[in-house]
Amino acid sequence: VNDELPLFPSVDLWDWHMVTEPDSKGQPMTRLVGRLTRGSSKLHPSLPARGGLLRTAPVREVHLDLVRVSSGKLYRLRNPSRKYLASLSALLHVVCLMLLMNLLPGKVFQLLVARSTR
Repeated sequence: VNDELPLFPSVDLWDWHMVTEPDSKGQPMTRLVGRLTRGSSKLHPSLPARGGLLRTAPVREVHLDLVRVSSGKLYRLRNPSRKYLASLSALLHVVCLMLLMNLLPGKVFQLLVARSTR
């Protein structure tokens, strides 16, 4: 299977991270924030070197590296941002240590995992 030819038209999202914010009813809503261009790609001289940040519509479906948002657009997740990976790595390390020491009941673990996606 050729990885470069998607089955559905999608937009590549680079250096992405997730943000969670309340919607108008106060319910948590998750969006992606990222760039449409790869960090090392050559752009037209009139464009900023790193491109602007894009905030997607709220996330509705996720399947592996494909994310559909409420507007119907399909995004293909490329490289996540380093800062986002570091934050997940630190949280996962603490949770794993607590689980190994039997200090973390299942409910608290689920709550921590849910909060890590914010």
